Amino acid sequence: MVAFERNIKFDKNISVDTGYGAYIPSKDVENKAVIFGQDVNIGRRNNLGTRYLLTSTYELVNRGTAKAPKMFRNWLKKDVFYATDVTVSASRSYSKDEDDKLMFVRVEE
Repeated sequence: MVAFERNIKFDKNISVDTGYGAYIPSKDVENKAVIFGQDVNIGRRNNLGTRYLLTSTYELVNRGTAKAPKMFRNWLKKDVFYATDVTVSASRSYSKDEDDKLMFVRVEE
């Protein structure tokens, strides 16, 4: 298990290390809190990354009867971008791990 600190304000814009990628919540991309490293537009929007729907958790749903239950997993999904060469704005707060590396963690309480 990785220990991390939440809601840290960085003094300056911080980047993901070279050679590493990150799964970035799509809300951060839509709010323009994330700066992608490519300066040129290559025929698509400036969001240079691959968009995924990642499964996060599930809830069990009974689609059968009380006598013969048929339990199915209803997966809850998170909309994210996977990208490298990413910088985040210093005006936002993020999480960091024990090595002071940037983490895109949203803990829902």
